[in-house]
Amino acid sequence: MSLEQQRARFAWDQVQQHRSDDFKKSAKGAPALIMSNGLMASLAYWRARKSKQDSDKLLISILLWLGRRYPECGNTFDSVMSHLQGCNSIRFMQITSESLEFLKWLRHFAAAVS
Repeated sequence: MSLEQQRARFAWDQVQQHRSDDFKKSAKGAPALIMSNGLMASLAYWRARKSKQDSDKLLISILLWLGRRYPECGNTFDSVMSHLQGCNSIRFMQITSESLEFLKWLRHFAAAVS
């Protein structure tokens, strides 16, 4: 299975678990938030909005994917943030790009099923 297929399958599974209009809205705006504010700031924003359950679901989906794709990151907020703070700029850009690639599938599927 190609990496693109793995992303799509994982995104599909996440969308199946979190069907709602709010999740769809969160997923739709996520790439723009990362592009304008950066990955770490976006993760922190979603963590701060934990009271909004769909933001938390989106955060968890991203963290789980990053943990699967980059096991050294872990799959918790603290472990991913620690890894991002300590990695070199090339690795940071790779992880940011991977997040955006995953979100592309997540937002397409969320729009299709909500």
